[in-house]
Amino acid sequence: MSFFSHQPWMLSTLSPVHLGTGLDYEFTSYLIDDGVMYCFGESALFDALSPIQLAQISDYADKGVAGLKSIHALLHTNREVLKLHASHLVAIGEGVEQFYSKRKAGTDKDFNQMLLPKTASEPFSGSPVLPGTALKGAIRTAWLDWKVHSKPQFALKNESRPLKILQQVTEFEKVDKDPFKTLRIADARAVNAQVHKKIVLFSSHDWIDAKKSKSARVGMVEAVAAGQVDAFEMDWRLWFNQDVKPPVEDLTQLATLVNRFYLPILQEELARNAQTGYYAESYASALSQLLHDHQLQQLMAQGQAMLLRLGRYSGAVSKTLNDHRKIKILGQKGAPNQIKSLPHEQRLVVSGEKNVSGSEPFGWVLLVEQGLTPAAVKMFAATLYDQDAQLQKLAEVAASQQHNREQYQLEQQQRLEREQAYAAEQAAKAEKLAAMSDNQQQMFGLQERMEKGESKGKGPSEKLWGDLRGLIQICDVWPAAERQQLLQLAKALVTHLGIDLKKNKKAKELVKQLEG
Repeated sequence: MSFFSHQPWMLSTLSPVHLGTGLDYEFTSYLIDDGVMYCFGESALFDALSPIQLAQISDYADKGVAGLKSIHALLHTNREVLKLHASHLVAIGEGVEQFYSKRKAGTDKDFNQMLLPKTASEPFSGSPVLPGTALKGAIRTAWLDWKVHSKPQFALKNESRPLKILQQVTEFEKVDKDPFKTLRIADARAVNAQVHKKIVLFSSHDWIDAKKSKSARVGMVEAVAAGQVDAFEMDWRLWFNQDVKPPVEDLTQLATLVNRFYLPILQEELARNAQTGYYAESYASALSQLLHDHQLQQLMAQGQAMLLRLGRYSGAVSKTLNDHRKIKILGQKGAPNQIKSLPHEQRLVVSGEKNVSGSEPFGWVLLVEQGLTPAAVKMFAATLYDQDAQLQKLAEVAASQQHNREQYQLEQQQRLEREQAYAAEQAAKAEKLAAMSDNQQQMFGLQERMEKGESKGKGPSEKLWGDLRGLIQICDVWPAAERQQLLQLAKALVTHLGIDLKKNKKAKELVKQLEG
């Protein structure tokens, strides 16, 4: 017999969240221009570029980094056409466009930083998604920490692998007896199309030695934008059956254990920040006020809200257990592995290469039971940046892009119709010429030149008249019908060239020769 406890929760982002997928935006699949990143697939290159340009790309591809830079320069030159073929747009954070422009024009080492890691997204719509596996992993870490510290006699030694720790703590031997098999967490999906991603700059900050932070390498990464309230909906269920004992009695208890682990970590970060000043002052102040909100504190105490940290750049502190924060350094060339304490390092969102202050952390989210999100969360989000303005910009760019795409498609259709009409005209001409004799074909050529306006009104000194004279001189052996056609053409050419037969005796005699 089985039954379950079920709760729908809403998720808000308190800082940018990057959940790596192993996929990147290649340098040929995006352009950053005028405050927006335009993303497109390889098919867009074939649609937007000419055969000659595609051949250039093929040649550049075999020339190392220099060739790659040449490819990107070609794409940038044709950016207006490529924008029309963009599959989706992504907002960019402060300093990103300047960093991008500098890197694509910089050294080979700089250019290698153009690779841009993607965050987890829906495959077709491109909307951000927070995988249930990531949520479950973060929750498992918090539960493990509680479990370990609920047994003072328990010694982990130097073990850092979550599954091994879980096996020791719960004393289960097989994976199918893992108590977390009873916890089912669905992917947290965006509630609407307004939920968006953002390209941000990041660098590693040392909480002890600020000098190291100033020289840290900066990179770009895609993240779920911060300050999005009730942006994702998450469903989690705790199953109860006779085969596997669940990790907790109910979901409320599990939420309180999560807060027990993650809340002190965030509080400690804010305390350290008071000394280092890495975080933007407005951000640190707003986040501190949110954590002191009475309604939120009550919800967290009752297990109806929980603070969680997700993603690759959330820091090792959030992924390891209290009092057991060590990492394994693999030995080189047969040397034994080493167990070391965690470094005082954390990757933060920055606004520029030299701007250590004004940063934000990665990965903080707040989950609240559906319908219970405090007003303080919206107040916190309002202090981060003008999301409405950013969404408005994306909407305006998308509308302009759609208009330009429609105009481009119309022009392409009109060009295609012109080409088809010309091809049909040439085919009809070829068919008509095929049915003519050699004499008629020569007359057709003169007729066509006249219709195009050649030498109109310029008199008998022009080549058009000379070519007509040449035909008249050899037409004695032509059939009568063809001589009659040449006569009509000659009269038309006299009018076209503006020749007065009353004044020009030679021209008059030439035409009369056809009449005779």
